[in-house]
Amino acid sequence: MHFKKDFVQELIQLLPDNIKKIPLVYPDIQYGHARFNKDQLDSIYLEHIRDEKDNDVTLKFQYRDFHYVSKSFIFKRLYFTNDGSNEYGFDKDLNINAKYLKIPSMLASLSLRNKVHVLGVLNEWWGLMRLFQNRETDYYIEAYQIEKDGEQVRIPYINYSPEVKHEELVNNYRFKNLNNYVEGLNFEDCGWFCKGSIDKDFKVTLDKNAIYVDISNVNTKNYYSRNRNLQKKG
Repeated sequence: MHFKKDFVQELIQLLPDNIKKIPLVYPDIQYGHARFNKDQLDSIYLEHIRDEKDNDVTLKFQYRDFHYVSKSFIFKRLYFTNDGSNEYGFDKDLNINAKYLKIPSMLASLSLRNKVHVLGVLNEWWGLMRLFQNRETDYYIEAYQIEKDGEQVRIPYINYSPEVKHEELVNNYRFKNLNNYVEGLNFEDCGWFCKGSIDKDFKVTLDKNAIYVDISNVNTKNYYSRNRNLQKKG
């Protein structure tokens, strides 16, 4: 299961000229994610792209489907990480407008204010993952957004919730338009995650209006079991 080659080439042609000048190496088989907002396709993410220094790059393209605009995609954001953890989102003018943690970490160069903020994120992350490790929850954290437009935020991306079933994806006609862009689409093998929030008792609330569908060759059940086993060993 992967994005169709012709579709990927169409998206690449939509990159602004300043980003086209960046030497990027695209994988032969393109994986990534599709984001849906309230069951409407919102964005496509092309992942596992590398720059000339072998850093990890992701490209986001936003879907437009308005009655006064033809259905199309536009470039929205470039994501960059060189350490596997701290990810930076850049707009079309290559200004940083978002920051994320892909795995738990803290940069030594952060200001005291930002260190306190990240410590809060890490404590929340630890609390939920401890429950996951002990099989007290089915929720697994994929990543955190920690900054948006220069303001501190704490937005976890939460995986494998029992509150959203694969049947909901399969039976919702809006999700089926992924067939136009994905080769071998099979929702039984699709991983997915949502934005959410976690309270002081580590209770999860999902924002099911923002669902991310994984487009890859990773079997969901095997991925879930592997992450739980890794947590148990760690």
